[in-house]
Amino acid sequence: MHTSLLLDCLDEFLTLDHIHPTLSSLEAFPAFLGMIVMSFAMYWWYQEQTYLNLTLLKKERHFREHTFTDYVTGLYSARYMEKQINNEFKMLESKNKPFCVAMFDLNAYSQFCFKYGIAKGEELLRNTGQLITLHTRGCDLTCRYAGDKFVVLFPDTSYKTAHTIAGRVCEAAKKHYQYDDDLTTINAMTLSSSCIEISSQTVSSDVFKQLISQLQQSKQAA
Repeated sequence: MHTSLLLDCLDEFLTLDHIHPTLSSLEAFPAFLGMIVMSFAMYWWYQEQTYLNLTLLKKERHFREHTFTDYVTGLYSARYMEKQINNEFKMLESKNKPFCVAMFDLNAYSQFCFKYGIAKGEELLRNTGQLITLHTRGCDLTCRYAGDKFVVLFPDTSYKTAHTIAGRVCEAAKKHYQYDDDLTTINAMTLSSSCIEISSQTVSSDVFKQLISQLQQSKQAA
């Protein structure tokens, strides 16, 4: 295209005598060739933009899915737990089925990280999440709430059953040990727990506030 425009510009200044008429038609050939190349270029540019849009859409979908997952423990995040609790509120409103929520807190977690390091602390969080999941039912949902706190949702469960399961998790945690790189046993960590039954409509933030308040009271009593 640039070559064709250059030839048109030179025609305004240069005149060649005794030139064959067919040679003048060659002036239009670069424009014809340029249009073909530009057509292919626009087609592949469109294909590239379509591919990029699909890639960005997949990345956005992947990001949205992983916002519901805690990257340290692999458990669901507090955001996902809020979504599930809101679903349980709908079940409570329609079918009048109460449910329970429990919170677990690692005791002296900050001191553990200070003594053994962040890497060991994250390993402890992962192991604790697996321990909680192992000692709860298949229908229960475990998530990492924040820091060293974990939340378990017990759908369509009475307080007595949920409290028994929470106690079983705390007993199992007392027998759980961490090991150093040289297989030296590190002191076992204990869990504090709180459990409430939801039988009336409220919001998920109030549920977490009740659990934290009850957890603090149980720690002070201990």
